[in-house]
Amino acid sequence: MNTVVIDAAPQAIAGDAARPGRRALAWRRGLTGSLGVALTLFALLTFAKAQDEAVGWAVQTVALRDLREAERSAATLRFAGFPAFTEFTMADGLQFVRVRVGCWTSRDAAVGIAALLLEGHAREAVVVPHDPASERACVHVDVGFLTPASWTALHDVGHKPTFRVELAGHVGHLRHDGVRWQVLQGDGEPEPLATSALSWRYRSGAIAGGPVVFDESDGVPVVLCPGRLIGQVADVVIVVWEDAVVACRPPAGTAP
Repeated sequence: MNTVVIDAAPQAIAGDAARPGRRALAWRRGLTGSLGVALTLFALLTFAKAQDEAVGWAVQTVALRDLREAERSAATLRFAGFPAFTEFTMADGLQFVRVRVGCWTSRDAAVGIAALLLEGHAREAVVVPHDPASERACVHVDVGFLTPASWTALHDVGHKPTFRVELAGHVGHLRHDGVRWQVLQGDGEPEPLATSALSWRYRSGAIAGGPVVFDESDGVPVVLCPGRLIGQVADVVIVVWEDAVVACRPPAGTAP
């Protein structure tokens, strides 16, 4: 089975990406066999990348004049599992302390976190561009595919996440190799590929009823990304979130 490597750039999870992604099915008509499926999967990946790609996106819950009050607010959010932090800013000649949560390369991922915050954890949760001057690195979010009507995970624990996707009666396969998504070409099911030793830093969980993946590398559960955990390769987790299958990678340099 041949492999087509798709460059993995930061991108959004779903939202507006779903509409152009679904449009990929229209031009697929007339293509047959594995080539047609591969091209369609490539289109789903390509259209999914057509979102705005800022440096990153955070969620701001409040901006306060009092540092101690801001620190207490951030500590409360961290206790609930959110990666909250504080940073100083100036407005109209006055200094404020912003309370923000995380950073994701996908705006839609940040929107998902904002929705969880509003379920009893914050009065306001506004998605804002991540400050490029900040020392906080972003979680890399990489869409695998927008889920069609029929798809199946083929991998077991210890194997690279591999998926069977059916489009218009034809079958294609995708795999994440720990670096990027790949479209596999060829007949039959792909052979399972063992992955390197898994990091057990992650676990499935929920906040306000919404599925999330927690990173426990520091001994305290902190939300890595929204979604239901369905696979892992190296330090990358694969989740289902809304109508997409997505890879989330922690910032470089975080504890293994």
